[in-house]
Amino acid sequence: MCFKCSHCNKKLTPGMETEHDDKPYCKNCYGKHYGPKVQDNRGTASSSTNEGVGGGATAGCLATTTEDNSVSKFKNTHEGTNKVNITNQDKCYTCDKTVYAAEKLVVLNKIFHKPCVKCKACSKTLSPGDVLEHENEIYCKTCHGREFGPHNKV
Repeated sequence: MCFKCSHCNKKLTPGMETEHDDKPYCKNCYGKHYGPKVQDNRGTASSSTNEGVGGGATAGCLATTTEDNSVSKFKNTHEGTNKVNITNQDKCYTCDKTVYAAEKLVVLNKIFHKPCVKCKACSKTLSPGDVLEHENEIYCKTCHGREFGPHNKV
């Protein structure tokens, strides 16, 4: 359902509407019809758009001494929250810092930052396909072969 100004039929966007007698108005129309009246030099009240304060595109935008605390039935009264709750934060196996989805890499059922997947022996950064494991540690193919591969004993 979209709301339109009761006077000019302009489509109203949230936060840009006002109300009078349970009818929605755009801020311009509300200011022209119900905004502060201007006293001319003869002492008569006027709301004409040609006479100073309270008319034109900024009609009704001036602060008044009375405050209307009533809730408009046309306004969104849902009170959201500005807080972002991040639950179940994953921690990097190597550095123990939080790993966000964009940088998350799962290797051998452990969570890492991409640059934290390194060979234990030579510290070379590895891609998931190049990883070999021995006793819960990560090795590159070269170091794994050198450390744990077949050895020639004569």
